[in-house]
Amino acid sequence: MQTEGEETHAYRVASRERVGCLRIGRSTRGFAKDHWAHEMLGDRVSVPRIWEIGQLDDKRAFCLSEWIPGATLQDLTAAEVEQALPAVFDAWSIIAGCDVENISGYGTFDPETQVAAHETWHGLLRAPADKAASWDSAWTAPRSGQLAELLDTYTALVGRCPGERRLVHGDWGSNNLLVADGRVAAVLDWEDAAIGDPLQDVGKRFWATWPPVTTCVTLQAAYCEARFGDVPGYRDRILCYDLHRGLDGIGAALADGAHTWADWAFRRCLELVQQAR
Repeated sequence: MQTEGEETHAYRVASRERVGCLRIGRSTRGFAKDHWAHEMLGDRVSVPRIWEIGQLDDKRAFCLSEWIPGATLQDLTAAEVEQALPAVFDAWSIIAGCDVENISGYGTFDPETQVAAHETWHGLLRAPADKAASWDSAWTAPRSGQLAELLDTYTALVGRCPGERRLVHGDWGSNNLLVADGRVAAVLDWEDAAIGDPLQDVGKRFWATWPPVTTCVTLQAAYCEARFGDVPGYRDRILCYDLHRGLDGIGAALADGAHTWADWAFRRCLELVQQAR
């Protein structure tokens, strides 16, 4: 059986001795992070054991790991998602409490060097706004007023976010969680694991109108609001991380010439700010 993600193709493979998952991707980087996650957290959170990582050729890498049965969170019914959410965020809390003292910096990190990409959390958050000055002027000019207001709002929110140094999964929920019988069967895809504020994993409402994950993300947002809403600065932090995702997406889309996608992301950012007022 084959499944296709944004970065990899995955196949269920079996022999007489064992059943595994073979993934084909562009590099070993993400697979190495998966191995790191299993070694760090596998005794507390289900992360598939990695059996082998290697290079197929100069453009393709492979990873062979154990196969863990389950359905992705986004493929469950609304009732099944609601049933699973307490276990989902119990697992998230364990991950957020992982000891990361040996990793320096903030943001995504190399599991071998134990060094993250940014010196400060606020520097990481400011990066998409700083890059806005170099966005395609033909796109920004007609939106200059709204864009300036959005960037001002975002910059103010960045200043309200604490510089926490904890483990962030980086792509939490939706298709990276396998659920079976209401429990978390496996946490997958650790390539974007980072050091920072774990609430960045919760700030996923940017995607709440995207059809493939609308129900899943909306239910997660409501659950987190109820369970974690008393955390200091919760709403400002969630909005900041949602806008960070949106601004980063706009910049990437404009760099690729994908103006339709940039338009959607910009409108979604404005909607989130309006909803927060």
